[in-house]
Amino acid sequence: MTVDDIESGTRFRYKQHEYIRMKPTGHCIRCHNAETGAQGYFNGTEEVQIINQMTNYSLIRKLIGPVEPAGCTETDRQRLENLKQLTDLTQRLLYDIMDVSRNRSRQEHSMKVAGTHAQTFLDEWKEILNDE
Repeated sequence: MTVDDIESGTRFRYKQHEYIRMKPTGHCIRCHNAETGAQGYFNGTEEVQIINQMTNYSLIRKLIGPVEPAGCTETDRQRLENLKQLTDLTQRLLYDIMDVSRNRSRQEHSMKVAGTHAQTFLDEWKEILNDE
């Protein structure tokens, strides 16, 4: 398996070191060394060993399936259904985060911290979406 074959967020082993695959950067794929935090760049053709660890993201993506249209009617029909499942789940998760964000003005420290974290997340996404 090569670096090109694995999804973002996947842990893999290359030459005795663990890395986490990030998104492509130009012609390279940026990865973080899981041990040191240093960035590494791969051209995508390196043979790597996947570390068998399911992240929440990879688990959901595996359950829902691919969502990017391929240009084939039958394939895209299924991918649209997958996309609808993904957007429904995302909407429900966002509502959960919005509910937690209401705790940001609470007196209890742990509730205030959670609420502030949730609100910061929502504010960051609001800014990202407004820039699009």
